[in-house]
Amino acid sequence: MNTAEVVVIRLESWVEPLDRPANSYLVSAGDLKFLIDAGVGQLPKEALEAPYVLLTHWHWDHVLGLARSKYAGTLCASPRTISYLRGSPPAYEGSAAALRAFGDVPEELKPMLQVSLSRNSEIKEYVKSMESVRTFDECEPVARGLVRVLECPGHSDDHVCFIAGSHAFVGDSVNPGSGLSVLDINDYIRSMELLLSDPRWLTAHPGHGPDVDRAYVSSWVGPDSQAEGPVVGRAPQLPGHPYPGEGDKLSELPEGRNHAGGHTHNVHSGEAHQQGPYNISR
Repeated sequence: MNTAEVVVIRLESWVEPLDRPANSYLVSAGDLKFLIDAGVGQLPKEALEAPYVLLTHWHWDHVLGLARSKYAGTLCASPRTISYLRGSPPAYEGSAAALRAFGDVPEELKPMLQVSLSRNSEIKEYVKSMESVRTFDECEPVARGLVRVLECPGHSDDHVCFIAGSHAFVGDSVNPGSGLSVLDINDYIRSMELLLSDPRWLTAHPGHGPDVDRAYVSSWVGPDSQAEGPVVGRAPQLPGHPYPGEGDKLSELPEGRNHAGGHTHNVHSGEAHQQGPYNISR
């Protein structure tokens, strides 16, 4: 792997109904700059000048910034992510999943599902109009050895993580200070073990929340963590980052409903994916 010096700048953006900002990262590795994820809002000029953006997964709060900013560089993603962005969301998400899980779309989910549908449509039209969309094996930061791509399904079936120098970009595989819903607990554990098997990275940069270290990441799959059913559990706590309503248990959610650090607008159907959803807690 290329040993070029890596410098990371975190960019935060927010729109409703997210409960906290979405992170994207402007990365400088040697003489090349690139983005990892795009957030949800207008990207700054320096980010727009980066010739590549690499996506961890297809969820709109990691991609919408491309459309809102009219990003004109090259989008790099997995074939599955590209398929979801250009075509239709997977069967385990959205209104179809809610119908399978509940028999109807609950009233409290309808506004969030409508927002998700609208933003997915906005992204779809923009990605289809982009002149340069590539898979990772055609992406310069990967081809030059500046970035290692790890397939890390769990939170979504297209999820990947990136390693650049001493930095890991973990998307929604870790959600500091909040709960995390995953589709398949076995996939998630294997993904985290793969991520932790690379000793080079020291700092993890998540899709939401502050940077964390290796010890914190490993605590998500350590002996004190548990996988529960459709109950939102607590993640390992960060010093100085209290939970909402600290001291109170988080509420139960109906089967099939997903809560993942602001992703309450996404619905995962356990019927559509036999292993999920699970909520990682400690």
